[in-house]
Amino acid sequence: MDRGHVCDYKANLKKTDIEPLVIEVIKELVQDEHFATEIKKRIGIQVDTSKIDSEIKNYESKLREVELNKSRLKHDIDSLPLDTNHRERKLQDMQVRLTGYMI
Repeated sequence: MDRGHVCDYKANLKKTDIEPLVIEVIKELVQDEHFATEIKKRIGIQVDTSKIDSEIKNYESKLREVELNKSRLKHDIDSLPLDTNHRERKLQDMQVRLTGYMI
């Protein structure tokens, strides 16, 4: 009604048409160093990665623990004496546990 006329234009934009174009533009922007620098300036904050860094260290620690357990289990499998009671059952149990670590 700015000029006394009613606007009867109806935009028929489909999400499926526009979304791939928006995604492509965002991908291009994110890869642009200048764009990233400008965004950081405008935001005015530094990204705090301490929580993520801590989580990564935790996962690395767990991974070392699992690797150590796998190594011990392999050693136990290889060194199980032939005259051990229920040897086959114990070997099978250890193999199942070892397979669980590998998944």
